[in-house]
Amino acid sequence: STTKLPAGMIEAQGYSISARSQAGIATSIYVKSVEGPKIRLLFDVGHVDGQNAKAQHVFISHGHTDHIGGIVQHARAAAMSGCRPVYYVPAAVAPQLASLIEAFGELDGGEPVRMKIRTVVVGECYDLGSGYSMQPIATQHRVPSLGYCIFRRRDMGLKPEYQAMSKEEMIACAKAGQKVRAYQEFPEICYTGDTTIEGIRENPAIANFRLLFCEATFWSPDATQLAVKTGHTHISEVFLPSFLLSVCSA
Repeated sequence: STTKLPAGMIEAQGYSISARSQAGIATSIYVKSVEGPKIRLLFDVGHVDGQNAKAQHVFISHGHTDHIGGIVQHARAAAMSGCRPVYYVPAAVAPQLASLIEAFGELDGGEPVRMKIRTVVVGECYDLGSGYSMQPIATQHRVPSLGYCIFRRRDMGLKPEYQAMSKEEMIACAKAGQKVRAYQEFPEICYTGDTTIEGIRENPAIANFRLLFCEATFWSPDATQLAVKTGHTHISEVFLPSFLLSVCSA
């Protein structure tokens, strides 16, 4: 691609990406489409900057501070940029988040923090507009947590039974309520958030996504058990032959 990307961003699979993740400090993954329908997504909001403040949709994986701590700051920054994003949050953190938002409004001199909050549950599908949709998945962390799967609906052209029709015939069929075009959902982006390797293995379909953001918090050879204890993934588990085989055959 010849698209000139802002500093700190990379391009992959038709998306530009700005990622910052330091365990216990801040995690935020900003993804913006550079081809096809335009969409701007932010996965977790431990860090806020001028780029990710433009996100239209913000997905919170769980309630730990390094993943949700910047949410009110993000809402304020987005408002200054003329944006009004939707924040998707697990049901388990919604009550505490409501209290947090109210407290920040009081700290700001009584000025309400205006946010569009949408509580999400596994098993539901959420329309994001521009042909995109989202489905949350259950993951395994030491607090309730979710991953997020983003799908894109693509126009596959006329259905075979309509391809030989004249333009007038197709218009008549469309006016009669018939669906003359075929559409297909494609797996585009998956973000696991914090999870053990078991949380990943329980969702083998994530291997089908064009972009997969998968955690590997621990790298030290002697920290495998600590990763399990704290609800994280060790880098060695990601590269185990059994794991790679299960993912590649998904």
